[in-house]
Amino acid sequence: MATSEEPSYLALLRTAGRVPDATWERPEDLTRMGLESMITSHRLFPTRTLASHGSLRLHGPGVQGHSADLAGTGAIAVAWQRAVDSVGASLEGVKSLRGRIPLDIARRCSLALSAMPGPGSLVLSVMPKSDHLPEVEPRGDVPMFEPPRPLADRASETLIQLCSVVGKATPEDADVAAQQLRALGPRVASALRALATAVSTSNVAFDTTWEEPNAPTARSSWSVQQAVWVRTFVDGRDLDAEEEELFGVARTVSDSERWLVEVDGEPVRVDATDLPHSQVRRVRPGDAVAMLVRLAQREQPDGSVRTTRSVVELLDVEAENADATDGARETDAASQPNVEDDWHPDVPYDDV
Repeated sequence: MATSEEPSYLALLRTAGRVPDATWERPEDLTRMGLESMITSHRLFPTRTLASHGSLRLHGPGVQGHSADLAGTGAIAVAWQRAVDSVGASLEGVKSLRGRIPLDIARRCSLALSAMPGPGSLVLSVMPKSDHLPEVEPRGDVPMFEPPRPLADRASETLIQLCSVVGKATPEDADVAAQQLRALGPRVASALRALATAVSTSNVAFDTTWEEPNAPTARSSWSVQQAVWVRTFVDGRDLDAEEEELFGVARTVSDSERWLVEVDGEPVRVDATDLPHSQVRRVRPGDAVAMLVRLAQREQPDGSVRTTRSVVELLDVEAENADATDGARETDAASQPNVEDDWHPDVPYDDV
């Protein structure tokens, strides 16, 4: 008896485009998405009636039962919020380290926190603090087609995807991870480094999820070793730094200490120890200087963010009194005595 080679009914439907590709990874995702679809199916147009939520499950050596160090847990929570803010700002076009994140972006990315025990772990449950409806139904209008996604959803999903890419990067695909981080900007890289520092210092691992209604669950996880790798990776490639031109008046100049430069009336410390000695000698207190500096931000143990500036190149120097000083500097440059040129047979050398 001949066997039939005809495709199954399900395969025919899939070929005809009647069966969509699966967007879920686990059975619980399919169950959740089915319930959410049923809840929203009574609406005339597709819209968001349910709020998103996510979780950070902390486990590992730093977690004993259902308890963990308060300072370390708080540092991880703060670092996660900062990372979500930074990614959200990047998605809205604010990528530079300079200045603060706009208040509207920070408000839309703000997360609320609650905690619950888990098997051998501590689960931090997070959800958007602000109402999502103004974003998905602007001015109260229900969109007929695909509604806009709230910024908290887009930022959380992008951050979790970034954690997966960077945390699992190998030396072979490290360039791809670096390219993704550079595309998001140094602020995101700085926030990711701070998160890695908080995780590794607390000696805990974490699993994170984000569940957006009618969308697949985003997941990622870091071990302590992966967190250490992420920090080393960001530092090794200067991904959390950016270059900018700085214009000001030099107040203190040194070849071994940080300079004090007055910029728009405000004192700014810059590290010029990598400048060649010949360039350092061009500058005197009171001179107007233009320099290319590398700007980086580091989060301190107390949660504050420290900004450092290192001079890459001295672009221009304008003397405080150019007419009077140029001649003086030429004199100084030529003031080193030359015995052959200045020696006179009838005059002692000390008198020349």
